[in-house]
Amino acid sequence: MPDINLENKSLVFLAAIGFFLNAALGLRGYTLPQMSYQQLLCFQMADASAIMAAVVAARYVGIRSEHVAASGFILLGITHGISLSSAGVDSFNEERGILMIMPMIPTFILLHWCTLFPKWLRLAGLFPAASFLYLYVHVISGGAYYDTPLVLGYITWLFIELCWAYYLIKDWKAQTGKS
Repeated sequence: MPDINLENKSLVFLAAIGFFLNAALGLRGYTLPQMSYQQLLCFQMADASAIMAAVVAARYVGIRSEHVAASGFILLGITHGISLSSAGVDSFNEERGILMIMPMIPTFILLHWCTLFPKWLRLAGLFPAASFLYLYVHVISGGAYYDTPLVLGYITWLFIELCWAYYLIKDWKAQTGKS
């Protein structure tokens, strides 16, 4: 029989590692030449890390009886999956990329229920969702994909995911009496 404390610790730290890798690789990708193989590979690895983080975070918050929030983390994984599917070897499908707003909005709505996170963090999810929604409308109206709303939405999304990782670790420590 597995050690439940080790399992829960693994879930929390794998989520934190995945969210950290998503941020590090995603930000690194922005420093590389646009649409280069290296940039797209960084974005792909970032999204793959975020998918893993979302899946294990869903499991952890579900164990903590935060079932609505667990559903939000599942949708977060789907959102990152859409982003992952947008990046090819030598191109980025902008039309597919903006479609990640469709599961992103319900993701942040469902994660608003997560009492493991402070209220400010739950409300902060409105910002990237609003940025990506604006980007969606902007792009379908003929505007550029690579614009300020994309950068602001993406950076705040990464920051929020890192905050989630922090609060998941904090919750695990509180549950186990670790300091």
